[in-house]
Amino acid sequence: MKAQLRTYHAIPSLQAHTDSNAYKQLQDAPRLKSILKGACEDRQEPQTLEQIMEATLPRTNPINLVFVLSTYAPKVSETHFPDNMDFYDLVMRTTLSSKSRARAFLWLMWLYLESDFTDQECLGNPFGRGKYGRDKTKPMCVPEFEYLTEDQAQKENVDTEEEKAFGEAKQEERKRMYLWHAAGTRNSPRGNPQDTNSKFTGLLGELHSGPVSQGRGRGRKSCKSDESLSSIVLNGF
Repeated sequence: MKAQLRTYHAIPSLQAHTDSNAYKQLQDAPRLKSILKGACEDRQEPQTLEQIMEATLPRTNPINLVFVLSTYAPKVSETHFPDNMDFYDLVMRTTLSSKSRARAFLWLMWLYLESDFTDQECLGNPFGRGKYGRDKTKPMCVPEFEYLTEDQAQKENVDTEEEKAFGEAKQEERKRMYLWHAAGTRNSPRGNPQDTNSKFTGLLGELHSGPVSQGRGRGRKSCKSDESLSSIVLNGF
């Protein structure tokens, strides 16, 4: 049960057409980061932009490069982005088209993984022609972005009805799993299925009827625990 909860992923469209019987689907963010970090353990990888630029091909792998670019985001922004933008706009700025953000990301990947950082290579990058950046000395700025209005941004990456239905179904499934697990582990060492069923039904009743009145002593403590559980489920899902 716990393993299924930990491997739940919050982006249903990325799992909508996967094999439900597969060993594991997408995992949560901390575990994904650990898996990605593990891909960089076979050899000593460069840890700074300068070390990557001075290394021989293949300089590093794309995973390590993304971590290094994120670590040195201010310098990356100053070197490769126009004055009114920074590296994190590739992810956070929705008024830039997804296509132009993806192109800029791939432009940076190719620059650091494949090029020799000359003006000719920057201008001949297969993902777009490099522009002259803030220092006006080298064409090491990412290609031009496509700007969107707020209305245009709202129409990008819209979930389909099928994806919405899949997400809602998975949300309800996870809620049931959480409540079932909580009911089976509260107040009963091993318990029997009948006890668990009654506790599960009681927890569902709490969610629909709201907090129960507080009593005394142990009853009051139990009430607070129940309210906390209801709050977690209602607010967390």
